[in-house]
Amino acid sequence: MIFLIVINAFLFIGYLLFITWIIRQWDKIEEVRFKNEYDPIHQFSIIVPFRNEIACLKQCIDSLQSLNYCKKDYEIIVINDNSTDGSEKLLMNSNVCLINAKLNGKKNAISEGIMVANFPWIITVDADCTFDNDWLRIIDQAININKCDVLVGAVKIEETKGVLNSFQFMDFVSTMAITAVGIYTNMFHLCNGANFIYRRDLFDAVNGYDGNSKIASGDDVFLINKFANLPDITISFLKSDRGSAITKSETSFNTLYEQRKRWATKTGSYAKSIIITLQGVIFIFSLVILLDILFLPLIFGLYSFVIGCLMLLCKLIIDFFYLSKMVRYYKGIDVMKSYLVASFLYLFYIIFMGLTALFPT
Repeated sequence: MIFLIVINAFLFIGYLLFITWIIRQWDKIEEVRFKNEYDPIHQFSIIVPFRNEIACLKQCIDSLQSLNYCKKDYEIIVINDNSTDGSEKLLMNSNVCLINAKLNGKKNAISEGIMVANFPWIITVDADCTFDNDWLRIIDQAININKCDVLVGAVKIEETKGVLNSFQFMDFVSTMAITAVGIYTNMFHLCNGANFIYRRDLFDAVNGYDGNSKIASGDDVFLINKFANLPDITISFLKSDRGSAITKSETSFNTLYEQRKRWATKTGSYAKSIIITLQGVIFIFSLVILLDILFLPLIFGLYSFVIGCLMLLCKLIIDFFYLSKMVRYYKGIDVMKSYLVASFLYLFYIIFMGLTALFPT
């Protein structure tokens, strides 16, 4: 019994220190506040790879074409990654550069888009995203403020009704905080290819996706870690709600399950030891709580159940302060109303993600 108490106490302290560290470092990151009088100076090639995105591609391109930015200073390059649903037909009359990819795969599509890019800065986005009208101006400001060579933008979920949407919103903003802190402290580098900005010459300097082109996903994380290994490179996180890419949530547990399973099975291919350690703390703490409540009472009796409930309550309180802070920053209006239900869902989700990463199928 003493051993059980010690293990729970040790994991609780580790989890508390981790979340406290994330919050404190997040607060240190300078926010990029939009200045309307600011005159943009950079030129961008926006790369949009897509495959079978007939439901959202037109909305994405319309959003990019409506940006409050000088039209001669940015271009939209859309690459059709062998779609079979006729997505490309939506763009026939659009003023964009449309390319039919010669090879399969997102990495090949992005590479082909960069080959025809005319401007010195590359931005990769996903075809299911939309953007604030001043998104590109904020990116330009951030590059100037941070004097950076690579800029990682946030991706957030469009808020709708329902627990599943709230869960995904919380999960995304939590991930954005961890991504931002890793970059700010230079301890690890994560990013999301739906809002990823870098100098074009850096892509050539690291030979693009050479070395990981056979791995289906990870175009973003592999690339940023190759950039991080270059000498004298500055990588920054774009801390700005209006600088975020906005994507839609999965609408069913089945599609969410398939999406997160794909993500989990790729983790081991790119994760550094510190990321695995941090993920391990969250995974083991969640697993022990579940064991305390559901299984260990068969061995230790009521004491285990009480300890598990106490640890769960502590975790709920810690997560509430952390997530409410991030949800407020990213303008989630009603997300926290589903906090309790989403938190129980998250407990099982973390365990699933951990087991899937450990035992990919």
